[in-house]
Amino acid sequence: MTLLSFRRLRPTYCWLVRNLSLFSEGFPTRGACPDLYGACGNDTIHYPDNSKKRGKMLVEFSIIPIGAGSSIGDRLAGVLKIVDESGLPYKINPMGTVIEGNWSDILKLIKECHQTVLKTEDRVYTTISIDDRKGKPDRINGKVKSIEKRLGKTLKK
Repeated sequence: MTLLSFRRLRPTYCWLVRNLSLFSEGFPTRGACPDLYGACGNDTIHYPDNSKKRGKMLVEFSIIPIGAGSSIGDRLAGVLKIVDESGLPYKINPMGTVIEGNWSDILKLIKECHQTVLKTEDRVYTTISIDDRKGKPDRINGKVKSIEKRLGKTLKK
């Protein structure tokens, strides 16, 4: 399969490819790039920041400095300081950090965290998982409470 035919099967997604930049309110569009640089081309799906209509999303992310050795706690403490100072609701776990907020705030924060680690490391690996659901506020706590209710007991946190 050539690169050209692969692109026909799976268009690129502008918000991820273009440095996590986001656009104004509206619906996803296909066609000319509304990005100021216009570099995405015509086979791109654009996801605007319409989080005011949608509500808040949950995002889990993990940043791993590559080549920093087996102990990365000092570097991650700096990342968590940035997350804490952002004012967004968050919870840390042994494998990453979960944040609740809107598209632009969360992705701007993750980009800042990633670039902060990249200043002191030659390579950084960042993973992002997004759970976006309409009309459900306080999901950072509500999802766990929902499971606890179904089980009839409090889970370890």
